[in-house]
Amino acid sequence: MFDKQKKIDQIGFGLAYLETSIKTFSTANYNNLAVVSEDLISSLFSLQKGYNLVSTNILKSNYPGIDAVDVNAKVGLQITSIKTSAKVNKTLRVIRENDVNRDIDVLYIFMSAGRQSSYSITESCPGVEFSDKNIISFKDLKRLLAEDDFKIAKASELIVKALPSIFSETRERYQALLDNIVNVRSLLDRKAFCGHYAIEEPELMLKAYQETRISIQTSKILHIENKDVANAFSNIRLLISNAEDEVAVKYPDEYILYKHGKTNAFQKVSADCVQILMKVRNEIAREISVIDKQKNDVLKRISTM
Repeated sequence: MFDKQKKIDQIGFGLAYLETSIKTFSTANYNNLAVVSEDLISSLFSLQKGYNLVSTNILKSNYPGIDAVDVNAKVGLQITSIKTSAKVNKTLRVIRENDVNRDIDVLYIFMSAGRQSSYSITESCPGVEFSDKNIISFKDLKRLLAEDDFKIAKASELIVKALPSIFSETRERYQALLDNIVNVRSLLDRKAFCGHYAIEEPELMLKAYQETRISIQTSKILHIENKDVANAFSNIRLLISNAEDEVAVKYPDEYILYKHGKTNAFQKVSADCVQILMKVRNEIAREISVIDKQKNDVLKRISTM
């Protein structure tokens, strides 16, 4: 049976893991990761574009300046963790000086540590189609998440095969996921999210909202592999932030007093402030139901291991 959502989660988690690892590992560790990442990136890019890129390390011909090539489509791909214009221009120069431009018509450069917003390309490479649009990153590969079922299934297969250790179905991995969800979920049991209107005070509600929002922002919950949970917490953070902003905009003088620690800063407009803060509760409750469902699903999976 084809579990599309599971495959999409595997793609998203695998790409996020690879991108983070390349950005944070030392040079030595990056070199150890390079073989796996280069093969996987070229395979995923081939799948996305319909190419048949092969590592230049296993070919008899010499291709300075590129790491993978589709000899039939005449497409070259370089994969680098250096994202500067100088690196791009050096690549073009190396390809030109070694006549590699006779073997390829199109060049792509994959920036594994993320690309810059713009590039200054000063080198030429006659016969090769290349512009800053051909400078790609993990952001481009993530578009695989929106591809057809065949490409999603194949991309998931490639990622799981290349990175087996991070997809091991271990009890410890799911327990860590569950603990993370439960710990951050407990923030939403505060009275500010469920107390009766008659006993609520805007100052205490704002403080609780702010503390909860900051705790969600600074936790790792927004980056976990379970996208339903991550999105739900992201939505809750936004709902809280919008409610805080609405109070601050509608009652700026009182909000300034509150920020300076004055008690009963909203005394004259207390009822309206509480109404503003309470009206997001239903939407927050819907997001909580999503989180609780996913939490129970993880708990069931652990119980079967």
